Amino acid sequence: MNDDPPPAAARLRLALELDPNADPLRGRLVSDDGSVREFTGWLEFARAIEEAAAPRSGG
Repeated sequence: MNDDPPPAAARLRLALELDPNADPLRGRLVSDDGSVREFTGWLEFARAIEEAAAPRSGG
């Protein structure tokens, strides 16, 4: 098993913005490419992370 971190080109940087007073959890993820994924609740938060980490199609 290789424990070396992935090269910088393979990393994804996300900014997390949360509403501290929201119940349930609410916020948005902003990808390094500027795309925004809003979410409400833990399941949508997890989905937003999965979508952000999904391979992007070239083009």
